[in-house]
Amino acid sequence: MEKYDVVVVGGSCGGSAAATTLARAGRNTLIIDKAKFPRQKLCGGMITEKTVRLLQKIYAVSFENLIGSHYNAFGVFHASHGKVSSHRAEHALSMIHRDDFDDFFLKEAMKAGCTAYLGDRVVSVRKGIISTAEGREIAANFIIGADGCHSIVRKAVRRTIKYEPAPIGLEVNIPYDNLTFYSSSEKIFPWIFFGYVQCGYGWLFPKKDFATVGIAGLTHHDDKNLLAAFKLLLATMCADPAQFIGEIKGHPVPLNNSFEEPGIDNILLVGDAARLVEPLTGEGIYFAVLSGSMAARAILTQGDHAGIYNSL
Repeated sequence: MEKYDVVVVGGSCGGSAAATTLARAGRNTLIIDKAKFPRQKLCGGMITEKTVRLLQKIYAVSFENLIGSHYNAFGVFHASHGKVSSHRAEHALSMIHRDDFDDFFLKEAMKAGCTAYLGDRVVSVRKGIISTAEGREIAANFIIGADGCHSIVRKAVRRTIKYEPAPIGLEVNIPYDNLTFYSSSEKIFPWIFFGYVQCGYGWLFPKKDFATVGIAGLTHHDDKNLLAAFKLLLATMCADPAQFIGEIKGHPVPLNNSFEEPGIDNILLVGDAARLVEPLTGEGIYFAVLSGSMAARAILTQGDHAGIYNSL
């Protein structure tokens, strides 16, 4: 049986931040992820200036080539009133593609000395032993669950939580030749859309080669189907609402943060696995990276590691 100081389940931005910090400190660290990187991940792909600063602090490497564009303004649109307003942003808003973004930082973790098993799915976590779909049995002193909102590691914690319906996000990429939202004299920057769902919003995030359009809402509060609302949103900005890149994809957004203590014994949950998402905007990347680095710091500190993590 293999043995590691720390096994990080999930190689996305939170898991890589934890693994990089631990590997640099000399801990024998393994990342397991069911996907082979680079892989597609549903995400608006906008990061804030605070996220950029945090990544620079953790990795101390240049990743400017991952950022396709910067914007210092955003607009607000309402389904009934049209373009309501636009505002200068206090800090820069940067656009990234999650496939390249996550792949880059996973490779940084591997450069730091972390081992990675990609394309192998964790099927159970029991008494410090991780079992995978390919038949691996791996022991770990600590386990970090960075495996998203459907976390298999979280199930091992066996918490009892009340049911809180999570919002659903839908998203698709629109080619610019089909995007009619921006007038020829108007500057291009991100827009937020209200009035299409009762509890949620839509977004238009311009990237280098296309724009990412999405919507998220608490469907049990709405009197209309979320997909129907999304198609109305697309009709607002597209010459042909049926013309887009790939297919419309959806995923839960874990806003229902029910974990006061995301660390128990030798298991620490980070990012979406701990439901660490900003409840108003749905921002998750910053909190995934921050919680990943905090989990690593807790493991590197003497004492009650879970208690230290929960108090950070």
